[in-house]
Amino acid sequence: MIRRPAFLRISLATQLLILILLVTLISTLAINTYVRQQQLTEARSDLNSHVRVLVDRLSDFETLLHATHSFLYADQMPGTDLEDFIEGMELSRYLPSVNALDVVRFQDRLEEPLTTLGPLRLDPDVARTLQEEFNHAVSRQVQTMTLPFVAADAQGQARQWLVMIQPCAPSEGHIPCALYLLIDTQTLLQKVDELTAHSGSLVDVKVDGLLLGPGALGTQVSGLGFWAGQI
Repeated sequence: MIRRPAFLRISLATQLLILILLVTLISTLAINTYVRQQQLTEARSDLNSHVRVLVDRLSDFETLLHATHSFLYADQMPGTDLEDFIEGMELSRYLPSVNALDVVRFQDRLEEPLTTLGPLRLDPDVARTLQEEFNHAVSRQVQTMTLPFVAADAQGQARQWLVMIQPCAPSEGHIPCALYLLIDTQTLLQKVDELTAHSGSLVDVKVDGLLLGPGALGTQVSGLGFWAGQI
């Protein structure tokens, strides 16, 4: 006697149930895959938006340095009336993350470490590193150099900062100088979060491999440089 295959001995109702379960399983997998793809697409879009806003803001800082540089050239005396020029730009209103915009003047090179930078008092290690970077920027006549570091704010709380440096390259007979822009990283990243749908707390922002934001506190600058535009 010919034996029927086992699956043919299953009742029709059981076969239908198995078929329904298989179809449900396949449909669930397909829906999950589609939803996951949609989530990944939205995440990439949000992340790209976050990056664009951050890069645009860094570009704004660089434009601000270039504008100040042009002012110094037009004035023919680096540093003259710079305070009036800066005050007229209302930085606290339009670029609240900017804490200082100023010029450092020196003979040939910066011989002593900076003890202060804008409103900040610098510890010796950071001061020496910034001295090296200012000298490097001026000796190489780089267009713009950006460097992250950690220093205490006016309340004594450790915060991370960015300093953007641009050599003045003054005409012959003038004292060498370098413009600098001091940026509060925490305020910068908060502003970027406000302008995008993506939370910066889920994004690691790095400058030349060095993490920016709260996770970077406790780390010190180690001579790492970042050329504007490479992020």
